[in-house]
Amino acid sequence: MSAEEVGPARLGQLIREARRARRWTQRDLAEESGVSIETIKRYENGKTNSPEADLIRNIIRALNIPVVEIPIALGLVTRDELDPPPAPPRQFDPLVEEAIAILRDPDMSETARQGALTYLQFLQNQNTPETRKPGTGESRPRAS
Repeated sequence: MSAEEVGPARLGQLIREARRARRWTQRDLAEESGVSIETIKRYENGKTNSPEADLIRNIIRALNIPVVEIPIALGLVTRDELDPPPAPPRQFDPLVEEAIAILRDPDMSETARQGALTYLQFLQNQNTPETRKPGTGESRPRAS
């Protein structure tokens, strides 16, 4: 059976290989999973077009097959679709990027870093809605 094959035949192959890897008979798997030997034989031989979800869950639990393998075996998704590419790095305004670079500078002392953060917080507080001049976005002095 080719690695490209998907569907009930591939699911059956996955179950059979996992069972054999444990050196279990179909009877052993039936006892461990609570699924009848007849159903296990049917699944292993790919003789079902619509495997029953609860029975498949019992079988894969007994065989310790990762759940993610089931939709892959059935051809519902590909492995690539389950491993999405990493998110692109966040991009900030150039001034923010510069501030981040300064704060990440390994040569900056922790005291200087804390001072810079305190100053940035001060500036942020100076530019809150209650301190902006109406209609300009410019800061006005806070009332004391």
